[in-house]
Amino acid sequence: MRQKRYYLPPDKMRAEIDDGQEPFVELADGKSMWRIYTDANEYGVGPQIKNLWRTETPDWIRGTPHITGHELFDGVACTVVQVKREPGVTHTYWIEDERHVIRKETLDTGGGLRSETLYPVVRIGDAMDAGLFTYDPAATQARDRNAPKREAPSPSPP
Repeated sequence: MRQKRYYLPPDKMRAEIDDGQEPFVELADGKSMWRIYTDANEYGVGPQIKNLWRTETPDWIRGTPHITGHELFDGVACTVVQVKREPGVTHTYWIEDERHVIRKETLDTGGGLRSETLYPVVRIGDAMDAGLFTYDPAATQARDRNAPKREAPSPSPP
């Protein structure tokens, strides 16, 4: 999976995601949360979640974070932080020492299942085009993916 993520505080976010199946864009414009399927020219929309920029520990982190060491990731000094969640589940983060951003994370769920996410490029403070955080389905005549499909009229009997 490949992703590009953009954040514009206080309430805008864009994620361009290619999951190897159907690429899509998730977009929070300050009011709505969009999922845009560009190849199909379809979208889904709902209310934007509150607290897009959480400053407290996220609800899904159960367990106490522990520093387990210091390592280089992609030539950058990182502090390695591990959170042991329920039995057999461990989340590990490589946090860049200088800018305090996550550069790598792994999730070990037991039974040999492991996922790894790399953040090889992290830019902070770059100017961004406000157009990255807007979407108008009418501009591309996109269809609402969640709208009921209209059935073709049945032929009337002669």
